[in-house]
Amino acid sequence: MTKRALVLGCNGQDGSFLCDILLEKGLEVHGLYRRSSTGNLSRIAHIRDRITLHQGDVTDGVSLDRVLADAFPDEIYFEADQDSVGWSHALPSYQMDVTATSVVRLLELVKDGWGLYTDTIKIFIPCSAMMFGDAAFMDG
Repeated sequence: MTKRALVLGCNGQDGSFLCDILLEKGLEVHGLYRRSSTGNLSRIAHIRDRITLHQGDVTDGVSLDRVLADAFPDEIYFEADQDSVGWSHALPSYQMDVTATSVVRLLELVKDGWGLYTDTIKIFIPCSAMMFGDAAFMDG
């Protein structure tokens, strides 16, 4: 049986590159994109016929639950980040919802809604530098 991957934010720069890699590795790829990104699918235009697209929003629990049920993935890649620096400063609560709360929402859905399935699912969530702002990093 072919492994299934779900890429949240499949039409972003990192998400689109990841979709290419996963397809090369032979996975069945599902991708979630926001409704407001409908006109911005150019990064995945070359693979649209090879992936299953789902419209939704990571800030909406119903969208996440629906895409999990539809894709039933073995692996989840959370590449859906709000990456506008201007927006992150102008709308900090939205930044928090996309970057942090949505991750918690996804983890809770997987933990609570999928029973034994959670023992086998792999989830990759790269952290955003936007979470840390101007924080100084300590050396060694």
